[in-house]
Amino acid sequence: MSLPNSMPHPDAREASRLFSAPQSRAGGHGRLGRLVNAHRIVLPCALQPPKRSNQLSSVHIDIESVEWTSAVPFYGPGAVYLGQEIVQLKILCDRRHEGGGITWIVKFIPPAGKLIKIIAVALSDEHVFILEGGRTTKSGRPTKTSDGYSLNPKGQSHSAMIASEMTGLVVYVGEPDDVKSIEVVDIAASEK
Repeated sequence: MSLPNSMPHPDAREASRLFSAPQSRAGGHGRLGRLVNAHRIVLPCALQPPKRSNQLSSVHIDIESVEWTSAVPFYGPGAVYLGQEIVQLKILCDRRHEGGGITWIVKFIPPAGKLIKIIAVALSDEHVFILEGGRTTKSGRPTKTSDGYSLNPKGQSHSAMIASEMTGLVVYVGEPDDVKSIEVVDIAASEK
């Protein structure tokens, strides 16, 4: 609670507005709104009801039923090498049109003796959870941090080199990466 005669925190003014709004706008919180106004209660943001226009519904996906698709729309034509899909996706959820992000499972399948080299810029925070395999060095050896979790924050340029099959869960808070290049190179040639 704020002290008598003190100015309520700006969040309290917003809570007051939300809770005193007609039922059609605030989900019937008029009585609570009157309490907030009468007692000048400062509510933390977490206790404020979400605005209906920004609220997304839950999504439940049977991952096994989702088919692998081409990654070309997101990774560009480099996702195909000599007619073979070397990057495939299972798109689990795409909420970008609702103000959310996109989530997929990605599978990288580099040709024998070669590695996939990717350079990208994160257009939103990118969370990557390695499920199988891992990233490698230019020589094709696993990196010290090749498995687990990584975060590429919005605006960060980043790269990955993958010399063996790898599967990961990728969660973008908004738009997916802007893939600047994806190429297949010989492991021996990449050591130079």
